Amino acid sequence: MTVLITGASKSGKSAVAEELAAALGRSDGKRLYYVATMENNCESAHRRINAHRLARQGKSFITIECSRSVGQLVLPDSTVLLECLTVLIANELFLPDGTMKDPVRTADCVFADLMRLAGSCRNLIAVCSDVFCGDTAYSETVAAYLDVLSSVRNRFAAFSTAVIEVTAGIPVYIKGSVIHDCA
Repeated sequence: MTVLITGASKSGKSAVAEELAAALGRSDGKRLYYVATMENNCESAHRRINAHRLARQGKSFITIECSRSVGQLVLPDSTVLLECLTVLIANELFLPDGTMKDPVRTADCVFADLMRLAGSCRNLIAVCSDVFCGDTAYSETVAAYLDVLSSVRNRFAAFSTAVIEVTAGIPVYIKGSVIHDCA
């Protein structure tokens, strides 16, 4: 099963994703992985990473830090929670010095990586922040990032068994369903 969970910042999407992953992992009796894509490169990132670690305590996740090339992970017979696609795409699109790679090629590579990861595990749940609301007068760099994000997100949504949008902690199924209630 492949699930895309989306929502605004602080909407509760991570909690919904963690509950769903834990439920799927318990029902399958398989390993439960949390693929963390955020790089711990500043105080703000450090605080967010620690908050997410605390939220996962006691949920039996095995954490894998992987900020790029998630398609190299091979996690057979497992449930994988990828947190988050929004950060992964930024990591893949921009070099450490801020130089932007080719957006079309990056989108294709990230999507191919997601397909490889989905093919290597039993269940893949990917979290993606909804950053498409508001202003449309973006810089060329921000516009390119949003194009890559929308390309990957839309293709992954089409591929997914279920797509869930989370608002105020409430999961709303946009596409499909899952066996377990993650509310």
